[in-house]
Amino acid sequence: MAARRWSEWPKKTAAELNSLGGVVGIGGVLLGGAGAVLSAPFVLGAGVLLAIGAVGYAGFKSFPEELTDPESIIGERLESTEILDRLSRRIPRVSVVGSGGTGKSTLVEKLLRSVDAPDPTADVYVAILRSGGENPKVFALVDGSGEDYPQQFAVAETADLLFIVFDHNEGKKEAAIQRSRLEDHESFLLQLISCLRGKNFSDNCIILLNKRDNWKRSTQAEDFVSWGEEIKMQLSQVLPGNKILVREHSNWDVDCINLFWTEVEGKTQ
Repeated sequence: MAARRWSEWPKKTAAELNSLGGVVGIGGVLLGGAGAVLSAPFVLGAGVLLAIGAVGYAGFKSFPEELTDPESIIGERLESTEILDRLSRRIPRVSVVGSGGTGKSTLVEKLLRSVDAPDPTADVYVAILRSGGENPKVFALVDGSGEDYPQQFAVAETADLLFIVFDHNEGKKEAAIQRSRLEDHESFLLQLISCLRGKNFSDNCIILLNKRDNWKRSTQAEDFVSWGEEIKMQLSQVLPGNKILVREHSNWDVDCINLFWTEVEGKTQ
């Protein structure tokens, strides 16, 4: 038997009946007028049929939709977060945010084990994944456009585990620590903090200093790591510092990808 939320049916039916109240009321007025010229039994019967029809229609329209087993859509990339409300059981939400070009989409493609070059993310989407660590767990990876800050903030608000991806340089191979790039990240973080302040969001946050294979070659590598710790201090305004982790990351390092799985398994319920 298909999984459905039967407990919601009575409430939704009642709401649907309430919305039909005006239509039923008009029908009652018409029947009342008809009663002046027609026999009482006929009017009574028509009224009963009207009531039964209204209840039947409301029940049909609010009939619980079939829910989706998350196991059946593992590996799929879905273009809307609405699917998460139609799953047969709740799964953790792992959100990835960050400025455009930091490597968020590449990270997602690596987790999906795709060898194709990722397209820039334009809208919020969900990938249903099973972690590849010692304790596999099905979860929803949520991502959005790095160029659209409101999308990013909406993604962050719903996270059970939040990853924030930063890098040192807009280029793909450059080693130099680009101060203007760090300033862009700082601006993004300040707006994210402002959005999340006072809201009940992720219990855990992991800051990824991405493109490690590049910035490790810079003579300023330690400065970038220190910058990451400063970012952690800023984020602690809205999240206890002991819930925030900063670590080096490269999307091209298998150990880093495996660590992502381990963190998902250990930090989500």
